Amino acid sequence: MRILFGWHLDGPCWPESFDGLDASLDTDVVGPAGLIRFLETRLGLAGPESSPALRIAQYLARLRAVDDGRRFFSRSLAADGWSVARMVLGWRDSLVEAGWSGAVVGDGPRLDTLAEVERVPGDVTQA
Repeated sequence: MRILFGWHLDGPCWPESFDGLDASLDTDVVGPAGLIRFLETRLGLAGPESSPALRIAQYLARLRAVDDGRRFFSRSLAADGWSVARMVLGWRDSLVEAGWSGAVVGDGPRLDTLAEVERVPGDVTQA
């Protein structure tokens, strides 16, 4: 197995030539995310992947479940729910990566709202 790594190679295009070589079997062309997936698989750490679109749709349903018209995201959610769900899900993922458990921490209304969103039943698998 040969791995060709490049910082920009996680995109949708396969390079026609990389380092003067033609594409071949037994060669993985990967960027940072591809290399992580490759290593997770080889080390037995990979779990089921869910698509970003599915995660956004699931989070949008959660946001709508708690929206009472007075949340920090209410007006934006009414205008463009998909974009708001994508943005707030990104914030949620960053908080989880930093160690947040989804509990109310009392540091402000936004975090309290996100904690309430976390309590809504439904799956939002960590990316």
